[in-house]
Amino acid sequence: MSDDTELPPEVIDLSERRKQKQARRKITPVSTDPSLPLIRVIPGEIPRATDEAEQVLLRSNIKMYQRGKQVVKLDWMKMPTAGGGEVDTLNIVTVDEAYLFEAFSRVARFEKFDARAGGYVLSDCPDKIAKTYASSARERKLPVLLGVVHAPTFRPDGSLIDIPGYDPVTRLVYQPFNEKFPAIPDKPTKEQAKHALARLRKLICRYKFEKRADRAVALSLLLTALVRAVVPCVPLHAIDATAPGSGKSKLVNMACVLATGREAGIIGPSDDRDASAELDKQLGTRAMAGDPVIAMDNLTAPLNSALACKMVSESRVMIRVLGHSKDVEIPNTSLITVTGNGLRIEGDLTRRTLVARIDTKVERPELREFDFEPVELAKLNRPQLVTDVLTIIRAYRLAADKVVHNASFRTLGGFEAWSAMVREPLVWLGEDDPCATMERTRCRDIKRVEALEVVDSWRNVLGINTRVPVRKVIEAAGVFGDGDHDLREALLAVARVGAGVKEEISAKRLGNWLATHEGRVFPGDDGHQYRFMRDGERAHTLYWILEKIA
Repeated sequence: MSDDTELPPEVIDLSERRKQKQARRKITPVSTDPSLPLIRVIPGEIPRATDEAEQVLLRSNIKMYQRGKQVVKLDWMKMPTAGGGEVDTLNIVTVDEAYLFEAFSRVARFEKFDARAGGYVLSDCPDKIAKTYASSARERKLPVLLGVVHAPTFRPDGSLIDIPGYDPVTRLVYQPFNEKFPAIPDKPTKEQAKHALARLRKLICRYKFEKRADRAVALSLLLTALVRAVVPCVPLHAIDATAPGSGKSKLVNMACVLATGREAGIIGPSDDRDASAELDKQLGTRAMAGDPVIAMDNLTAPLNSALACKMVSESRVMIRVLGHSKDVEIPNTSLITVTGNGLRIEGDLTRRTLVARIDTKVERPELREFDFEPVELAKLNRPQLVTDVLTIIRAYRLAADKVVHNASFRTLGGFEAWSAMVREPLVWLGEDDPCATMERTRCRDIKRVEALEVVDSWRNVLGINTRVPVRKVIEAAGVFGDGDHDLREALLAVARVGAGVKEEISAKRLGNWLATHEGRVFPGDDGHQYRFMRDGERAHTLYWILEKIA
């Protein structure tokens, strides 16, 4: 074959690959940055090499943190807003092995022994190092991240977080995006706090709240948004209205503007049949992203979310990772809000939720005209309004005439820190107690109303301390008008199966309902209190009584 004979392409490819392979065997290091630290990878010493890689990473400009048992970083993401637009949000993002591989490769050089080359040669970062470092069982030296704040806020000891970057005391990252905030008085007076509150009231002065306590909830929303990250637990804040167009989402947006400088990104149930489960998935996703304000917008179904209950009452929560069959524990620093028309809060959330109810008393509230746009006013005056919030909180912290807890102002269990930073300062400055709205919410809880009807009809038909199995209770209610009508209707509400002429009371569902409500005290329509209790078992059948509480 002559020298100028063309070789087939596959032969050329093989030849080039062979040359590249031989070049990689050369011992002489080839690096674009030979000043990078060199990490030698030896079989059996992956933990040591991983430790060295971590030390190099900590000295680099690549910012990574640990949150729960995950490695995370901060990144941007777009979220939909209530107005139909989009807003950029700074999210906490879980780092995967591929990202760690690239990060380690940027900050260090790796070499491993090559027998054919007769020595150590440069190599890529071993996958085992990235995998080991990403493992949830790994003990890391990365700074612990609880959340991100975009405005100055207080540490638990009263000092101020006002220097951008990572705060090792609170484990928060403060990212103000170059916005400057006025100085907060070292020792603000009550008079200064009143002037600060007056400026906050101006934002909501055009709202028609049902009662003064509803306005207090709106003000609580503004204050809570700025201190949420340093308070273990805060109540859910809900905005209810009698008609669309009342400005519910604007209230949430104002709070989010004060906290972050932008409108709130929203979540809401889809048209799926299990809207509650879908909402919990979205709620968990936003909690993992570390949203300062999570806005559930325009809910039409009753809100009775187990995850929302946990997130307003616990400082750490377990979240199911979407697309994976595993749960992760994360710190909880999100303020949860919800809006709706004729909003219904059910179950345990009723004692964890503040509801501001708006009643414009007009048919088309969206047609009203105002002399200013509150969200734009919040954006324009954000630095001063943030300082106003912090002035109010600091003034109350230093006050000698703090709110006295008594029969008319009781401690809200589980929310003591929030009460001291938000609820009590508002009452101290003359606002109504925002927690006064909880009683109205509790009374409107349809699940509670159904339980009360079961208690009263059971007492009237079966009496007190009458030991009966579930089967006898259903027999007393009857099937086709041959029992007590009120008892039957009450039991159908909590244990119905079927529909139309085929509807009936399910013994299994009624038994489960009684087990769920066992020991819970309910007020009867006769002024006394009652509860359902088990009263033994015979032949695998549970017996129940309605017990009167002395």
